Formats: sequence, structure tokens, C-alpha cells
Amino acid sequence: MDASHQMKALINLRKTPKEFYKYEQLPEFQRLRLIGYYCGTDWASETFFNYQGFTSRFDHSLIGANQVYYFTHDLTAFMAYATHDIGSACFSHTIDYMNSDYINQESTEEKTKDIILGSQTMMEYFKQDGIDIDKMFEYQEGDSIVNNKRPKLCMDRIDGIIIPALTWLQIINLREAKCLYKDLILCTNEDGKAELTFEHKASVDRIIALNNAINDAIRADYDFYFMDTLAKIVKELIDNKIIAYDDLYKLNEPQLIKIIENYGRNHPDFYSLWYDFQHATEVPKRNKQIKDRVINPLLRLDKAHVIRYNDYRVI
Repeated sequence: MDASHQMKALINLRKTPKEFYKYEQLPEFQRLRLIGYYCGTDWASETFFNYQGFTSRFDHSLIGANQVYYFTHDLTAFMAYATHDIGSACFSHTIDYMNSDYINQESTEEKTKDIILGSQTMMEYFKQDGIDIDKMFEYQEGDSIVNNKRPKLCMDRIDGIIIPALTWLQIINLREAKCLYKDLILCTNEDGKAELTFEHKASVDRIIALNNAINDAIRADYDFYFMDTLAKIVKELIDNKIIAYDDLYKLNEPQLIKIIENYGRNHPDFYSLWYDFQHATEVPKRNKQIKDRVINPLLRLDKAHVIRYNDYRVI
């Protein structure tokens, strides 16, 4: 089963609220269907990346939003997750590399609120559906089921483990991915807030192992090389006024790839870099410190006891 079918299966794992169907027709969401989850490496050398299909930011957004709605029955929380990546730049975190934001990888998230507030139709839909916009942004920016500070878990972080394990590293199958999602419940953490929690120790052990594998891959020389190379390619387009920085938030990735290829036809050095991005069989050592993705999940021991797993701290 290719990645697109796997993503559809995970989207259908939980029900999508009927109110969302009008939102997904908006250009902001349609664009997300053509923004890859893997930061432009869909076009990188198959020696290092072989995804067996395309995983989009839209897939990720709807998988997690459906899970959030299942736990909260709150359309505002659902839309907080559904829109949390709506401000994604083409090639996503590769643009953080271009901005020298290797550690936090948050520089490209600054436009999310502006894009949401700038969509008149989306704002009208929010009003129709009783979406509390302030609360929606609190879900995105504060400690919540949608977003949470490391090493705590949130749905974005859990998606960021299960989806890459399934469609990038391919170290789990669809059945195991579904089981991990289904093992989640909501419990109260040490700060008195709801946090996604696993019901079984085997699931916690597995999610930690998967996170470690993904962390190793993201911090590997090859991953850094291809994202950094693509960042240099995009920077040259901006420096030479072929595109503007803001175009990264308006174009979709196939459109930007076409611009790269057209520019490369008349610029041999640029084309050589683009060719290497697509065909390299070896990469140099990286010399930058990269974001470290540490997690410390909650585990429910029984109906009365929850622990912070890594240090066995009872909540």
C-alpha cells in the first residue's frame, strides 16, 4: 500500500466533522495538498529517500485534527489543529535551514495567524460554526492537546512520530500505526492540563523507540545535506529576485519545482546543485547542531495512577 492510501486510512480512523468539508475547498487548504510533509525531500535523491508516494501537510493536518476532535468533541480544537500548518512555506523546515534556524525550526511558522485572519471566507465560516478564534490560537500556541512543550506529548508530536515511521522510514506498518493512535487517551498531567497518554507500556516503549529512530534520521548527515542544499537553491532564487520570500507561502511545491527547473536551464552552476540534490549517492559530514526531538510520554498504570514514563514520576 502506497503512502497516499496509508494516509487516507489514517484520516478515516476517526470521523471528520461535517463542518470541515466546506473549509477544505478553500485555496489555503487546497495548497496544503501540494505541500509535502518531508520538507522538499520528495524530490531528493532516491538513494536516500524513497517514500513510495506523497504525504502532504494536508494529510497530516486532517489525521491529527480528526484525533483531536475524537478526544475533545470541540470544533474549535479541531480547527486549531486543521489550520496549524496552513502557514507552511514550500519545503517547510528546509526554509528554517535557509533562515539558519536549525535548532527550534520555527521561523516559518510566523505567518500562520496572518494567513488565517487574512482569509475572509474562512473567518465567515468560523462565525457560522461558532469557532472561538482566540481559543483556537490558544490551542496552537499554548500547552494543549494540539501543541505542547517538549518533552510532553501533543497530537502534532505524535503525528510527527507515527507518520514518518510509516511513510518515510517504513519501520512500522499501517496496522501498528492504527494501534498506536487507538491506544491514546486523555489524562491530566502534572500541570493540571489534559495531555495525550498511552494506556499500555508496550505502546510507550514503541513510541519512544520510533521517536529515537526518527531523531537519528533527522539528525543524520544525509538529511542535513539535502535540506541544506535545497535551502541554498531557494536562497539563490530569492537573491536573484526570481521569487520573493513571501512567494514561498503562496506557491505550492510543484509550482516552485517548475521555477527551479526553468531557472536551472540557463544557470549551469545552479543546475549542477539541483542535479546533485536529485541524484547524489554520497554526502559530506554536517557541521551544524540540529534540533533534538526528546519525548517523555505519560502512561496510565490504572484508573487512579498516571506516570511520566522516563523518570517514573507519579502524576
